[in-house]
Amino acid sequence: ASGKQRQQQQQQPSWTCVLGAGPELCKKHMGRALLLVYPDDFECSAESVALKSLDCYAGSTVIHVGELFGSVRLMEHPWGRSSGDEFQVRLNNIYHKVLEVPVPSWPFSNDRLTVWRRKHPCITDDGVFGYVPPDEELDPVLAIPSMSHLL
Repeated sequence: ASGKQRQQQQQQPSWTCVLGAGPELCKKHMGRALLLVYPDDFECSAESVALKSLDCYAGSTVIHVGELFGSVRLMEHPWGRSSGDEFQVRLNNIYHKVLEVPVPSWPFSNDRLTVWRRKHPCITDDGVFGYVPPDEELDPVLAIPSMSHLL
């Protein structure tokens, strides 16, 4: 931010004090949830803040606000514009979704607030599997209204 932008930001009242930091701070707060709200802006940088934060985070709960694969409307960006493909794949490998709620979005966006819990690794002869407790599984049955009669 330029000097003028910083001065304008300092003059605006805020609800709380927000400290600047980077993804490495996640290592110190594994007892807290990791909140990622539109974490990546690939127009300014090719680096994924979301991926770096997830790699540093050892806690059990991730909250993501933005678009995710499977709910995106803009066809040339199937992973959405709020977090990258590598982050989304890693998130799905390590965590399981326990909540998904639509939030107000810009036109042509389909933003969601999602909450994820860490899977428990189970090692077997066939590999490592992510165990999800039965009471933490989302209902896998989804249908649009015109197809609900098939359920």
